[in-house]
Amino acid sequence: RLMAQRDILETLTQGPQELVDLLPWPMQVGRTGLAAWSAERRVVGSHIDADPSPAFLEQCLEFLVMLHGVGGGAAQRSVSETARRCGEVCTRERDRYTLAALGDSLDEVLADVPRGFAHGDFWHENLLCDGDRLVGVIDWDGAGPGRLPLLDLIHFQASRVQAGGHMSLGAGVVQGPLVTARAGGDE
Repeated sequence: RLMAQRDILETLTQGPQELVDLLPWPMQVGRTGLAAWSAERRVVGSHIDADPSPAFLEQCLEFLVMLHGVGGGAAQRSVSETARRCGEVCTRERDRYTLAALGDSLDEVLADVPRGFAHGDFWHENLLCDGDRLVGVIDWDGAGPGRLPLLDLIHFQASRVQAGGHMSLGAGVVQGPLVTARAGGDE
């Protein structure tokens, strides 16, 4: 995971300078015995509150758009494959079937949606600020190309609901972004 994060950050250093300025890009990597290590540029800033300002949210959205534009590529795995993997932990056959059918349907519906780069764990604990200004994004081991747009944004919104209500991330999705989507969206 450490080497994957290094590779991801090295790829992103080829992106727009506004993006690169927010990254803890790798300066050196190596191995010592069995241990792998990475020395990254320190990104200076403070963790944000779970309920940031509208100006900060706008910067996050601009960052995600810039990040998504860095690299497309094919999805690493289809939605149906992911759904089937999730279904493996379901105890009821009906739930496995429902997940598989949903995955197949989503693959069809999302076939023409452009893929791009995503962070994979975009939430307030991985964002650094200076006042209302986004100054850094950390923890890149879940990032990669070929991702659907908006997944980082949905994760960010769900984690804000989760933190505010002291609930699971799944409950945060159901009580946050899903409610917003059913209401027709927001700004």
